[in-house]
Amino acid sequence: GSPAYLGYFHVALQNTRDGSKASDPHGITRIVHIGDSPVCGDLITSEARARLQKEFGDGGPGWHLPSRPWEFYMHDRMTLNAGGWKANSQLLQSPGNKGDYGLAGIAFTSASPRAYSTLHGWRKNPPPFSRLEIHYQQRPAGGGFEVIVDGEQRDEISTAGEERAVKMRSIEVPDGPHEVTLRPKGNGEVTLFGVVMERDQPGVVYDSLGSLGASIHWMTLPNREEWIESLRLRRPHLVILGLGTNESGYGYLPIAQYEADYKKVIQTIREALPAVSILIMAPMDRGTRGANGEIVTMPKIPELVEAQRRVARDNDCAFFDTYEAMGGEGTMARWYHGKPRLVNGDYTHPTLTGANRVGDWLVRALLEGQ
Repeated sequence: GSPAYLGYFHVALQNTRDGSKASDPHGITRIVHIGDSPVCGDLITSEARARLQKEFGDGGPGWHLPSRPWEFYMHDRMTLNAGGWKANSQLLQSPGNKGDYGLAGIAFTSASPRAYSTLHGWRKNPPPFSRLEIHYQQRPAGGGFEVIVDGEQRDEISTAGEERAVKMRSIEVPDGPHEVTLRPKGNGEVTLFGVVMERDQPGVVYDSLGSLGASIHWMTLPNREEWIESLRLRRPHLVILGLGTNESGYGYLPIAQYEADYKKVIQTIREALPAVSILIMAPMDRGTRGANGEIVTMPKIPELVEAQRRVARDNDCAFFDTYEAMGGEGTMARWYHGKPRLVNGDYTHPTLTGANRVGDWLVRALLEGQ
């Protein structure tokens, strides 16, 4: 855990617990968890969110992409229906938008009034919220879009402005579950980055920013200034960098370059938010078939974990050794053959039960010394 580096986050949690607004005007503690495919489906993060909200209060569902860049992009307890958007991201081989991709590294653009994004809670257990924050791009000749809440237009936002910039519009709604729809007016191109749902009461908000194929190098590619502004608008108390799954499969990975990329990303986060706590979360074990057909740990995994540990130590970040917490070398063989099975047949992606275990361990590490 290295709790010493989680001081800013722990103070925010204590303030949230006390109902104090010293760390945030709404008494909220915010976590932004950037990760790869397991986080893309809100696995690991949904369990961590549920546990923290149970203990410190429910601050709302947090960040949601306006459209689904991958089929299994999910957010626990929220449903997303969307159509008509073009996704821009270096991960999707559709860069565009001059490298401006918003907080999550993916921008959604449309000029069509037929494009839409609709978000609502699961029927069984819809999460309440009382504030919407729409993160979007302002630019010359930008079009307008409307914000519809529970079937009624609540706001119309013009994205036109003299220069390109990240903007955020906040809209208050009565505390409770809502259906929210965003729709371009058709009078010019609109670029959306994310929709945030929060409450005006103390609690934890846990943003799950998972991307398929994400790597630390990918995080160095977008416009730095623009990402700094996106982080400031989101104002987290803790940023978790949970990457490494994809790098473990690279044939060749220059470790010096890998560590330099981490350093670059950490410096950018600190430029945006000088006091913020940063935690580097090691990848899970990842299995492959050995010479005799047995499931063995991919050789790159321990090397990546050690590189991340060095980066955390050299850059004053907390470190959570997921690999070690799971049981280290050979874990995926045990997880695959165990009852219940904790990993899928790719020996990479955890089952829901496996992911919940990791989420539980992560929360315990985060609260150490709290």
